[in-house]
Amino acid sequence: MDIKTEGGNVMKKKNLMRSLALCLCLCLCFAACSGTGGSSSTARPASSSGGGAEPAVQGNSITFPLAEAKEFSLMVSCSYTGDPNDLVINQRIAEDTNVNINWVDLGTGTERLEKLKLLLNSGDYGDGIYSNVSITEADVSTYAAAGVLIPLEDYITEELTPNLWTLKQKSPESFAVETHQDGHIYALPRVSQYRPDYLESPIWINKEWLEAVDMDVPTTADELYKVLKAFKETDCNGNGQMDEIPLLINSTSGYMHFEAWLGMWGIPCKDSTYDSYLVVQDGVVKFAPLMDEYKDFLKFMNKLYSEGLIYNECFTATSAMVQSLLDSPDAAFGVVTTKSLNTNADQYICIEPPTVEGYTPKWYYHPGFMGVKCNFMITDKCDDPQTLMAWIDRYYNPELAFQTMYGPEGIVFDKVDGKFVAKEPPTGVSFQQLAQDNVMEYTGGPGVLYSENFGTLFDLTESQIAGQTAYGVYEKFLNDEVWPRPYLQAEQVSRAGQLRTDIFNTVSQMKAKWITGEADIDATYDQFKSDLEKMGIEEFVSIYQSAYDAFNSAMNG
Repeated sequence: MDIKTEGGNVMKKKNLMRSLALCLCLCLCFAACSGTGGSSSTARPASSSGGGAEPAVQGNSITFPLAEAKEFSLMVSCSYTGDPNDLVINQRIAEDTNVNINWVDLGTGTERLEKLKLLLNSGDYGDGIYSNVSITEADVSTYAAAGVLIPLEDYITEELTPNLWTLKQKSPESFAVETHQDGHIYALPRVSQYRPDYLESPIWINKEWLEAVDMDVPTTADELYKVLKAFKETDCNGNGQMDEIPLLINSTSGYMHFEAWLGMWGIPCKDSTYDSYLVVQDGVVKFAPLMDEYKDFLKFMNKLYSEGLIYNECFTATSAMVQSLLDSPDAAFGVVTTKSLNTNADQYICIEPPTVEGYTPKWYYHPGFMGVKCNFMITDKCDDPQTLMAWIDRYYNPELAFQTMYGPEGIVFDKVDGKFVAKEPPTGVSFQQLAQDNVMEYTGGPGVLYSENFGTLFDLTESQIAGQTAYGVYEKFLNDEVWPRPYLQAEQVSRAGQLRTDIFNTVSQMKAKWITGEADIDATYDQFKSDLEKMGIEEFVSIYQSAYDAFNSAMNG
């Protein structure tokens, strides 16, 4: 691909063909959306210190500030409610680059994706998409197939985009997760490499309750059962009531779900749409509910539930109900899987996964450590993608990335001996509010923060420091074949969704029946497997196997 002509006349001549292709893809993948178009803010002219000469272009490199001002239109959704060009950090970037941005506001919440789709479907859209607009990976695949989103990989060069090039050399997985099955990259990630942030469900146990029942930390599944039984039979929190919840599980929670415990049987997976009960073993994608390990896991959970050792509202509790338990001044539960605890946190300690005979524990690790997808895209409307890519590349310098995510130097932070140090906020204003008032999206947007930046370029937060403890316990148990949530092809998106509905409903229903004892596991499991086969589970897994193979190819390419 000739990147000098990618955004020029050649692309404009293809717009009609792409519009037709888009209509076809949209009919196949989703119904047309309704809504109103986004409003736009007018960018201020930026001063240029480049003189009157043309921009210095050497090979594929571009020198900033540009000699002649350039403007791009970027569609954006952000928590900042004013004109993004009023933000000091954006004014500094404009002055440093002589690139002005016309921000097209998509709003917030669920409406932002509706507005984005309306614009893209109408053909009246900007040069690119910035930050989190709730666009799904399925949407990216669809619009890429229609030609609305252009490939970016040829612009990632040492000369044109040195920061992105560095990221690619240091963390190839960050681009592998953005690589589609056609071999192209249509979006750039946000990368934050603080590893403890991605451990979602370590096990925490109340040490004071252990003392109350005079028992040690459980190291096996059998010991865990005995501890939970002792918790149930003792007034561990000392409130005079036998109201203790030995094990807190909530089937709809992102961290406290049943599948978090599957790691004891060596199956690190989740039941969410993106994870889809999928696990990788030696490069082969498998569906956890069809594995023998899953059946053994169900039997253990059924034993706990039948004896009242699991929260009795585990399948029906709302998030508010669970939160009230977490916030209870009297510790309400003995064991839980979650990232961290606030109320009564000093009572809980993080423990290693209890072992199950015949199995090696492997714990789920969120693939976000590779990168959060879809944080910057360029459309076929852009007549100079080379300059726009050079501009966004600046965000992948950790010093600028930190300021666009957390707040600019001189306003939110001071620079002391090479480290960003938080300033004292004005009276009556919290530090977080000060930061949020000075960035487009607090902690969001394109950019990279490398693992070595944490604690050196800036201080760790209290929650990050707390996360180190659990990560230290679980690092040796983390899965070495992480399910990366790879992209599906546009035509696979719809098919996978169709198959997922019946398959997921069946798994969810039977899981609840088996754990609660409504159905006998041994008597009904073969029929369950047969039902899934009829629903197309082999096709479902094969779709994701092809996506995983493409990810692996990108990693090794």
